[in-house]
Amino acid sequence: MLQGEGHAETREGATACAQCRRQATEARDLATPEARPPARREAARIGEHRPELAREPAEVAAAGPLSGLVVAVAAAWLGLSWSTVVPETPHTAFGGSVFTQLLVWLHFGRLPDGMMLYTHPIADAAWLGFLVTAINLLPAGQLDGGRIAYAVFGSRHGRIGRVTVLVLSLLGLGVMTWAWLTGYGWLAPLLGLNWLMLAALIRFFVGYRAGPILDGMTPPTRGRRALGIACLLLAVLMLPPVFILPE
Repeated sequence: MLQGEGHAETREGATACAQCRRQATEARDLATPEARPPARREAARIGEHRPELAREPAEVAAAGPLSGLVVAVAAAWLGLSWSTVVPETPHTAFGGSVFTQLLVWLHFGRLPDGMMLYTHPIADAAWLGFLVTAINLLPAGQLDGGRIAYAVFGSRHGRIGRVTVLVLSLLGLGVMTWAWLTGYGWLAPLLGLNWLMLAALIRFFVGYRAGPILDGMTPPTRGRRALGIACLLLAVLMLPPVFILPE
């Protein structure tokens, strides 16, 4: 009687082990993309690639910086309307970029010799907005400019990030040299240090690449390529060579 019960338990155990092996085999087969049903394959593909999508459209990455730029331009124009032209005196001013100098020229024309612009605080806040937008548009890493470069230039966007860091480093050294030659003395290293710090930040924390290339074969449209080049040009125009300049 005991022997019969032992055989029954052995058969039940073997059956349970066979079921476990069968379930494990099915689970392993479903783990491969080819064995999944179409709906599950698509869900897994989306889950693996979110939030990094292959060739994210450049207009999506550019939407945030361009929206902020519109607000900054409106604030700058309002702030310039409340700014005044006064006789020039020794002062410390925010460095001008090509973009901000263009706005001043459009609003006031050419300033007379011996005169300076005393800016309203709203205009100063707009200057900071231009600076943040310009840095965000630099084509490197997870910055919006890097994501635009990823969408437009594909696998080459990593090299563009490296070139960006090199240009920032050379700009910092160039500003230091210019400040030393023009008589700023001990302030010369400080005037160019911000560019070296920004280059180091991108190199060691932000990185060169926006993400893995999942679709390196699909070329961008002409419109997206033009948008990417325009954003890079905006970054160049809005970056002031010197952030704060004692005069």
